[in-house]
Amino acid sequence: MVRVNPVLRCVNAIEEGLSRGDSTREILFSYLSSSSSGERTPAEIRFREELLAFLRLVEQGSGYDASIAHQTTSYRRSLFLILEAGMRGETILNRIRDLRTEIDDQLDIDVKAHIESLPFRMLAPLLLLMFPAYLILLFGPITRSFLESLE
Repeated sequence: MVRVNPVLRCVNAIEEGLSRGDSTREILFSYLSSSSSGERTPAEIRFREELLAFLRLVEQGSGYDASIAHQTTSYRRSLFLILEAGMRGETILNRIRDLRTEIDDQLDIDVKAHIESLPFRMLAPLLLLMFPAYLILLFGPITRSFLESLE
């Protein structure tokens, strides 16, 4: 699931770095340099750009701006607010763990909802493709015998 959600991937990297004793700033720059290599999804690219914009704002001393806050998801906003506190020197490890747990729970709910909707999504191909084939198998011999009886 880490590959699905770039916020979860970043949260895991931050939690791992904080457990090692690294600073928030070092972790973020290390995360950005490691995520720059390889193939990225559009969501990962967008998240990386938002993270870079956030870091620029924090470096300038202006903090997390409301103009950026309305453009991101709630988990990204939460992460950025936690990171801003971490850049000020506050301890954020417990808050990061809570956020990771919350994201994991939401991903589980999303996956279960998707799995529950699959039978209904499969109903359309069944009706459009398989049902006519069954009708041909069922009515084919009947039609053949009817046509033979007419001759």
